[in-house]
Amino acid sequence: MKCVSFKSLERGSLLGFADLAMDSGLVLLGCTYHASNGKKWCSPPGRPQLDADRKPIIEGGKVVYAPVIDFADKSLRFKWSAQAVKAIDEYLQSKEPAGAGSMNGGEASGGGKPEGAR
Repeated sequence: MKCVSFKSLERGSLLGFADLAMDSGLVLLGCTYHASNGKKWCSPPGRPQLDADRKPIIEGGKVVYAPVIDFADKSLRFKWSAQAVKAIDEYLQSKEPAGAGSMNGGEASGGGKPEGAR
């Protein structure tokens, strides 16, 4: 897996959006990259859930998103997330000026979401 693009947008745990090229040739556009409580994780792209009037559903002041892809089990999702975090971190480090620190300073979490994260 390789990160081919990253757009920074810090909001809550969100650090930004990454485009990730899989070894198969599939490119996932708009994967979300997060960090919270010293952990990092990545989620595949999603789409906003819409009500009957085609307006975004909002819960707790946030738009509710539905997955557009899924994994056969949780361990595969965690493995994919860990690989995505590594690819994004490598991409971001390659874009930093020499001697600059890493973004957010958090450690890779092994790909899982922190407890209670959506």
